[in-house]
Amino acid sequence: MSELDSHYQTNLLGIVNSSIFLVWHV
Repeated sequence: MSELDSHYQTNLLGIVNSSIFLVWHV
């Protein structure tokens, strides 16, 4: 796994977590 892949995965996870958080708190 390259650094770019790891960075992208982290961003994707952050987006998913943010989406779940927003959905739960609406």
